[in-house]
Amino acid sequence: SHSVPVCRIFYFPSYEIMMDDLRDYRFYEPDMLHPSPTAIDYIWGKLEQACVSPAAAKTIRRIEEVSRAAAHRCAAACRCRSLTWIPSK
Repeated sequence: SHSVPVCRIFYFPSYEIMMDDLRDYRFYEPDMLHPSPTAIDYIWGKLEQACVSPAAAKTIRRIEEVSRAAAHRCAAACRCRSLTWIPSK
């Protein structure tokens, strides 16, 4: 007997979201071709709702928090509270 491979295809409509939900010029970069950071965040949120488990979404938020803290640079380093930042569990 031959087994038939199972093919699972998922299409995420990012193009359609851009064309329908985000058609206003505010959601494009100045070149009017590429999506703005706001549009990217909106589409990512839709993708996350569709494809990411709540536990994984929590982990993503935590990684984003740590990344922002690690990238932070203070103008007055001696007064910067982020120098003593310690991630909570």
